[in-house]
Amino acid sequence: MKPMRRFLPSLLAALLIAGCAHTDESGPSGKSAPSSPARPALAWEPCPWEGDFLRAIGTERAAQFQHGFELGCASVTVPQDHDKADGQTMRVALSRTRSKDAGGKNRPPLLVNFGGPGQPGVREAAAMALRAENDLAAHFDVIGFDPRGVGESEPVVCGPDPAQEAKQQVLDPRDPAQLAKLRARVAAVAQDCEAKYGSKLAAINTYQTAQDIDSIRVALGAQRIDYLGYSYGTFLGAAYAHLHPRQIRAAVFDSPVDLRRDPVKTEEEAVQAKEKAFDSFFDWTKTQPSYADLASARGFLGQGLLDPGAGQLLAGISTLLSSPAKWPDLAEGLRSVMSTGDSAALRKADPGFSMANWTVLCDDLPQDRRPDDAAVRSLASQWAQKYPTFGLYELGYGNGLVTGCAGWPAPAHPVTSDFIDRAAPPAGGAPGPKPLVVSGETDPTTPLAWAAPFTEAVGGVLLVTAEPGHGHYLRGGARRAPENGAAEKNCVDAAVDDYLVTGTLPPESSRCPV
Repeated sequence: MKPMRRFLPSLLAALLIAGCAHTDESGPSGKSAPSSPARPALAWEPCPWEGDFLRAIGTERAAQFQHGFELGCASVTVPQDHDKADGQTMRVALSRTRSKDAGGKNRPPLLVNFGGPGQPGVREAAAMALRAENDLAAHFDVIGFDPRGVGESEPVVCGPDPAQEAKQQVLDPRDPAQLAKLRARVAAVAQDCEAKYGSKLAAINTYQTAQDIDSIRVALGAQRIDYLGYSYGTFLGAAYAHLHPRQIRAAVFDSPVDLRRDPVKTEEEAVQAKEKAFDSFFDWTKTQPSYADLASARGFLGQGLLDPGAGQLLAGISTLLSSPAKWPDLAEGLRSVMSTGDSAALRKADPGFSMANWTVLCDDLPQDRRPDDAAVRSLASQWAQKYPTFGLYELGYGNGLVTGCAGWPAPAHPVTSDFIDRAAPPAGGAPGPKPLVVSGETDPTTPLAWAAPFTEAVGGVLLVTAEPGHGHYLRGGARRAPENGAAEKNCVDAAVDDYLVTGTLPPESSRCPV
């Protein structure tokens, strides 16, 4: 994932997905959503990246993958704008990972989205199936896709190049001159992208991507799909369930986003979560004798927050905070910065700008929800005090919800309450079990506070885990080492597997311990 460096959508107050039970298939403008297109033929072929993928996972895992799985790639052609039959199209890349035990026969499709927005998915879905130790592929064809504008699906490539980004400064929005410079920098990105992509830029948004999912379903020849979404993928899946409620069976929403809040509240709560995660990291260093010398690292960082290149350094720190497995790397990187001034390791952890992420966030965000200069200056004054490490970074790097969409074209399908609240629920509701929502108590990216409202909105069941990090199902080597001859699943993995395979939900208000 790249630019806005968080797994957050631009969702607004009163955005409720209670419409997951709706039968009305209409788009956000009140028009009828497109009817299912005729099924195109999918030509599954060897994946051109399979060799790189196998080398990346190592010899032992590669042998396991080749022994147990079949991997194929295809693409589906979708309308650039699903509401217009103007002949303009886009290509969406797919991967299919299935068990060799299937004997080449189709199994129900489990469609996976890894968030962002802007996260690719074709390779990631194959890796996820392998981590599941064949539990998923024994029951499903695991379908990954690179959403429109991402990876192999006509990627959006514009804005700052890596060399520019490495030098990009966190500006101080409390200073009117620096805020003006920030606005100009963001507007230049928008102008560059609009000049390069024209009308296509406005078509890279949540609504169109949700409609792409239905085109994928039709191309697969499936009446319904099962869905697994991480982070922003929880919103994308909820949007799909609203638009096509009869076409989704079971849905897992892992690390749910904020469906109720405005951009300012959403971003502030994300900053709070990041600061809290940094607290947890430093608590952890106190338990590690080899990192006892890092007690002063936070204060050291605070002295250089506005230095040239500090934005990329903080982006790298933010990335490493997302998983406790990466905390030793973060500790070593901080030690290197403090002792020698070498920040290369932390900068390398920065995934860089993903213009698909930036584009979706701004194409979802109505113009009247973009804070003006006075509001930004006020927020900067507050956040600099309340959130000493990440407050100014969120506002002054120019790629966040609050300041990142200045000068961006007016969205064609903004996410407003009208996107969800038009139709009445049908008699009997949608088919299939309730959604399963998984959230972490100390998630540094999508705070636990967002989980209960999300769960209520989608009519789901919430499972809370004490495991740290962001994204919980099959993440970070979730299948534990064998103790009695069989691999042991952790609590989250067991609950999700049981739900997807049998439809059995955990009890309401369940909690998984560490």
